[in-house]
Amino acid sequence: MGRRRPAAAVPHEPGLALAAPQRGRPSGRPRSGAPFGRLRLPNRGPGNRRIRAARRVEPGWAVPDPPWLERYGALDPRPARRRRPAPGWLWVGLRVRLHEGEPGNGAAPDRGSRRTPLDLHLPAPKSPPLGVGCPLGRPPGLTVEATLKPTNQARRVLAAVLLGLAALILTAPAGAQTQGIAAVVNNQIVTLLDLDQRVTVAISTAGLRDTPDTRASLRSQMLRTLIDESLQMQEARRLNITVTPASLGDARRLLETRNNIPPGGFVKFLVDQGLPEASITRQMTAELAWNRVVSTHLLPQVTVPDPEIDAEMARVAQSSGKYRYLLSEIFLPTEVNQRDTDLRTQALRLANDIRGGASFGAVARQFSRGPSAFDAGNVGWVMEEQLAPELAPIVRAMQVGAISDPVSANSGYYLLQLRDRRVIGQADPREVTVHLKQIALPVAANAPAADLQRAQARAQSIAVAVRGCEQMDSVIKEVGNPQSGDLGRVKLGDLPERFRDPVGALEVGRASGPLRSDVAVHVFMICAREAPTTALPTRDEIAQTLGQQRLVQLERRYMRDLRRTATIDIRAR
Repeated sequence: MGRRRPAAAVPHEPGLALAAPQRGRPSGRPRSGAPFGRLRLPNRGPGNRRIRAARRVEPGWAVPDPPWLERYGALDPRPARRRRPAPGWLWVGLRVRLHEGEPGNGAAPDRGSRRTPLDLHLPAPKSPPLGVGCPLGRPPGLTVEATLKPTNQARRVLAAVLLGLAALILTAPAGAQTQGIAAVVNNQIVTLLDLDQRVTVAISTAGLRDTPDTRASLRSQMLRTLIDESLQMQEARRLNITVTPASLGDARRLLETRNNIPPGGFVKFLVDQGLPEASITRQMTAELAWNRVVSTHLLPQVTVPDPEIDAEMARVAQSSGKYRYLLSEIFLPTEVNQRDTDLRTQALRLANDIRGGASFGAVARQFSRGPSAFDAGNVGWVMEEQLAPELAPIVRAMQVGAISDPVSANSGYYLLQLRDRRVIGQADPREVTVHLKQIALPVAANAPAADLQRAQARAQSIAVAVRGCEQMDSVIKEVGNPQSGDLGRVKLGDLPERFRDPVGALEVGRASGPLRSDVAVHVFMICAREAPTTALPTRDEIAQTLGQQRLVQLERRYMRDLRRTATIDIRAR
């Protein structure tokens, strides 16, 4: 039997660490455990040789059949048969073997046959089996291994090719560097372009200042987010979960509604905002896929037995008079080989950006690594006993609306926003319903000071004179403008913030003093008041809270296991 030709290992993306060449059958599917697909050299004659890639068996690959990779034709001895790469693209990245003579049907080359120039096969990164392209001037490297001694002519050709590659590397434009590799996640590439685009999206959607320092500080966090998204999408594929174009369309329409974008104007909105559509689509796809993983594989595991609900209800009842807190969070976990000071500095920068006007929810969606990130960081109502020991004293001292400094807990850093505080067992003042009437004396925001003073003086005289709702009705008729009248039953929490406390403090049948708005001077009167029947959480609310806590724990454990078992090679620094 003749000697069989070795097959070369094809990297998934340009620049990936190359696997050692495999020996064995020169055709067919990859051997068990092979990290990449194999190549074979069909016996098609010296002028019509192509390299055919064996189909990869892992999910998520869309390789055309047959998946041909054209050979690098610049070294073909027949000019008429040359197959050159597309303009602006260089075919690089394959570990190749150099052969003398013609490739036959597995037999050794005939030493007496006519020798041909060096067969140097360089597959195009833009080919479908290899994934994303690599711009001219950014070859990630070339490894050549000889099986037979090449001829002198072959050596000269190889030297010229390698010198050309070196020149391209040295003269590569700075912008071309974005097509390099930022990380490899289980043989899936995260490019520098992906990373730069995600940083742009994060800065824009979170309302951060776009400065070189901001970009530099966000790169590591955004890279870890992209790595997690890659793991989530890989797990979804393993579970045969796909995101259909219809699902993506529904998500885009939802974003259009939330952002007051005209129907069908999502892409135009991204262009106007300078946001890369590919990065937004990747993020949406990862979120939709992971949500389905959670809902189909984790949520069915969550059960809250009745005795546990009963025990929690008893504990809540015993906590009457204590506070419940409505919180939002941003959680940044500590990664391997990451300095604690670097992570705290990043968290502090995010806190300062939020205090400077950035949206907490938008920052949470982009940067938080906790399960609440999908809900803009919303944690919901929690009692002090449910908080980590490091967080409880911080929350206790916060004012409503405040943003905390970074707090170290649970192997990471938290940023907390206190959205509300309630006393257990007491009614929430904003849930109080009142029957409200008003007298409005129109005064424009830019009206002369004299007009405003006259309106305020008249409103003050009305407030002093009116007693009871019947007299209020009479004055409303005398004023005779459409802004005055009966407002009906209104929750105090639904009133504008400037009116909420003054109106809430009124006794039934007593008129308020003059209250200014942008369009008028108002006098309010409460004709009836209805307090909430209870301020204790209901059984359903407690069950939902316990179930959500359990789901969060399952999700964190799931992601921790995915990270632990994954092969992650971080290249960007």
